[in-house]
Amino acid sequence: MGDTSGARRLLHLDGIRGLLALSVAASHIYGSIYHWGPTWPFIGSYLAVDFFFILSGYVLSYTLSKGDTSSWGKFIAKRAFRLWPLHVVCLVAFIAVVNNNVLTQQYVPDWWDALTERQLLANILFLQNVGLGNIPVMNDPSWSISIEFWISSMLLFPVARQKSLWVPLILAIGAWVFIFALHGPNLRVQLNFVHYVNFGVMRGVGGMMLGNVLFRLHALGLPSRLRFPGSAPAQAVFIAIVAWAVFYQDGRAWLDLPITLAFCCVVLFMDGARALGRLFSLGPLVWLGEISFAVYLCHSAVIILAPPLYYDKEFGIYAPAVLMGAIVVASYMLHVSVEHPSRRFLYGLVKAKETSPAHPAANDTHWYS
Repeated sequence: MGDTSGARRLLHLDGIRGLLALSVAASHIYGSIYHWGPTWPFIGSYLAVDFFFILSGYVLSYTLSKGDTSSWGKFIAKRAFRLWPLHVVCLVAFIAVVNNNVLTQQYVPDWWDALTERQLLANILFLQNVGLGNIPVMNDPSWSISIEFWISSMLLFPVARQKSLWVPLILAIGAWVFIFALHGPNLRVQLNFVHYVNFGVMRGVGGMMLGNVLFRLHALGLPSRLRFPGSAPAQAVFIAIVAWAVFYQDGRAWLDLPITLAFCCVVLFMDGARALGRLFSLGPLVWLGEISFAVYLCHSAVIILAPPLYYDKEFGIYAPAVLMGAIVVASYMLHVSVEHPSRRFLYGLVKAKETSPAHPAANDTHWYS
């Protein structure tokens, strides 16, 4: 979930990202309270994770295009500093909640009793769900954060700094072929690949490379040449497709590709200064985008803090709204106390190096995002 904070933020993407983060939280809220039935609301929010990868690939490619000459190690350090503080705080909070649940005999994840120090350290170091051994994901949403960190550091950085459009395009197509092979109806193909290719990693590669391709197309002036996809009616159709999918798409893999392409059209053709772009750039939605990383990482801990039946019994039909309100409040507190200070500290380090005689300005005001 890349953050676009900075002097040249893409505000409409902030708003979209905020709504996507809420959809993921809402899916887990309804599933926890109403027992994960086949038709619970926001059942298609798994697609939001792919959209997050696309947004991260697009936004990070945008920042890399601003003339920064940072080394690979410097980029990795900045990404770690951006993602790690809130990740660790939310992981500690989740462990505290699970430990409380042990004492009160409430919900406890299956991995808790067999958890080892090695597995805990792996979760701290972004090594969960990247295909390295038997490492459980302790704070469930963090699986995609670990993948985003490693894919952006090890793949997106070198790809974004070379000029060819074909490299990210081929990588994106190849990753999506693997995704559909693993997720598709051909069980024999699925079994052949599943032991050698991590499904989540392929989603990260496919999404972030696709985001890089979209940025390159935007830089070439493609949106200005194609007027219809950027028109208000077309954008409304694309947004409606994405909204329907997040709310209702129930895992029919053959629909994932056109839905993802619709989202790509939103990212590529939406003008933040016009029509729907201005709508998604409204203050409340941009604010949601600001706290979206915290919403994504902390909502699991908030949900399991009390048994699902408690919410249903105490608040009835208002239980999802009450729980969502608690998640937003907790996310704002984490954003103010952890995420924002760490980001400002990193920004201060970058600015200090820019103004140092030994480090002339490199026009990288976006790099702390």
